[in-house]
Amino acid sequence: MTKRSKEILRGLLGFLRVVLGVIPLALILIYGSFNLVTVYTLVGLVLFIFFRYKRMLPSPNWFSDLVLLLIIWPVVVLLWNEFYKPKPETLLDELKETPTYQNMEKVHDLMQELCVDGTDQDVVPDGYGEFGYSQTNPIPVNTITGSIAYLALLRTLNDEKVQYERVASTSSTNINGMIDIYDISINNENITTLFISPYNKKNSKKAPKGFRLLQLFPETDVSDKENKEEFNIEYNFVEEIEKLIDIQIEQEPFLSMNLSNNEILRAKVSLAIFNFAYIIFFVNSFLTTNNSKVKTIIDEIYDEFFQKIKQKYSHTTISISDILVEKNEQIEIIEIAKEWGITYDVEVFTLLHNLFPFIYQYRIPKYLNLIEESFKRAENDIAFPFIDLITLFNEQFLDEPNSDFSGKFYLNINTRTINKIADIVESKIQGNKIAS
Repeated sequence: MTKRSKEILRGLLGFLRVVLGVIPLALILIYGSFNLVTVYTLVGLVLFIFFRYKRMLPSPNWFSDLVLLLIIWPVVVLLWNEFYKPKPETLLDELKETPTYQNMEKVHDLMQELCVDGTDQDVVPDGYGEFGYSQTNPIPVNTITGSIAYLALLRTLNDEKVQYERVASTSSTNINGMIDIYDISINNENITTLFISPYNKKNSKKAPKGFRLLQLFPETDVSDKENKEEFNIEYNFVEEIEKLIDIQIEQEPFLSMNLSNNEILRAKVSLAIFNFAYIIFFVNSFLTTNNSKVKTIIDEIYDEFFQKIKQKYSHTTISISDILVEKNEQIEIIEIAKEWGITYDVEVFTLLHNLFPFIYQYRIPKYLNLIEESFKRAENDIAFPFIDLITLFNEQFLDEPNSDFSGKFYLNINTRTINKIADIVESKIQGNKIAS
């Protein structure tokens, strides 16, 4: 081989070695992907060994090159994945990386696949027998989550909420998939058995004979007698809210967080307003056409709760940054206070009851919008419909995405809060209803 040929070959091999180094780096920067880089590095290693074996590489220091390929690049890749890998854009993206979410998502996706051949009607087209009471004519719903959502809205004709327990499964030749059997109880006394088919495209809006379904977004006639009824305002909601907050703070994710006194106070304030938003939502749902009565109830609940705060925390001085950690929220709430003629800055110390009304005024509309959107998403069977609501709470309490906190809050706090507050509102309103 001539000297000129060797120079050309050396140049080509030098270019190849640069490519083998640059492209993995480019893949890291573009994808942050360990798998792609690993594959490419292995390909480079094979080519390197091949050229060395054929004695085509001009450099005699093959050992250092091998060390570079075997050690340096994997170290670079690992460091990149540890410190510079692109972060999830949203809390939901981060939550999707947790094993709990992934397992739940797998179950949800599997159930959706099984629902493809199901009906999108309120009754199974090929069903026969009494609706809901016969395994040949079960109630069609979308997935097991849909079964829970359907039964949570089921009421007797006397407006009693039912308890339910899945006791077995069965099948029928005219029904797609297995059929779940639920024992239905009132006050822990079994009253009947219902059959539910969870492998359908939507939840039925039809109730079995002797029952009705609570409508969260009802289209009601304002002339309806039931909606003209008056309500007493002696609800004792405040006591229920206080009990609920005490229960919530003793559950995950708060239980294992080793919170300071200020953080506990921040958690209780955040949970109080979070719970208030659900109360407003459900009072609106139960009193759909009586807006003036809704306002009266909510105002009285708030006033009573606010008086409790003044009594309980009459000497509790906090800085705004102790209770409000999210920067934009700090700015917005300081502006709200300024509209009322009160000047704050982030490090100003004040009494808790002086600050609470402004936090309430700022957060409640945001929570209400997200709660309504979440229930509508749940009706359309969108996976994890309340995640935006939980994300907002997460940001207000921690000021940073935390998938572990959000996952535990979603499973342990939010779901129980919905059921508990719906029960409280329904029982208080139904228990205080009087004829007009």
